[in-house]
Amino acid sequence: MSFFITLFFFLSCNIVFANTNYSFDPLSVKRDPFLPPEGIGTNKAPDIQRFELGEMKLVAIMSGVGVPRALVMLPNNKSHIVQRGDKIGRFGGVVDKILSGEVRVSEQFVDHNGRKKTSITSLILAD
Repeated sequence: MSFFITLFFFLSCNIVFANTNYSFDPLSVKRDPFLPPEGIGTNKAPDIQRFELGEMKLVAIMSGVGVPRALVMLPNNKSHIVQRGDKIGRFGGVVDKILSGEVRVSEQFVDHNGRKKTSITSLILAD
């Protein structure tokens, strides 16, 4: 019974297509197979902000004339030169001080009570 009602309704409707010159180009909707899918691999953070501070090694400190700088080695064997104010680490750390044998990095976080806290981590120069 419902089949006949649906058929009657479909036959009684006047269907009008406004544009009969429609064309479809399948190449316009296909994605490039050599690009990663959308949403994957879109992390644009530099390497120095992808690793935790504990995974990094302090290799050298350059001080004297000018701004002190430090050479940090990452786990992927890439090195970066940092100075005071540079972002470093996965958790938004900032280079606070560069001393003769260490680099101090401060990371801000919110504790379980909702208060802002600052954690200071030191990267010690390896012998």
